Amino acid sequence: MESFRVDEVAAAVRDAIARGAIGVDAVKHLVLCRIERRAPRLDLTLYPYLPQA
Repeated sequence: MESFRVDEVAAAVRDAIARGAIGVDAVKHLVLCRIERRAPRLDLTLYPYLPQA
């Protein structure tokens, strides 16, 4: 997360907590989506091989 601005990371962390996705990868994905202005794809049904939280 060192290459992103603090306010972008803070907003992504708040968004991740609100979504219940509090992993580092989820936060990084949310930061990138915020920068690129695209919708986040955090639907775990698309990844059935991942363990459930």
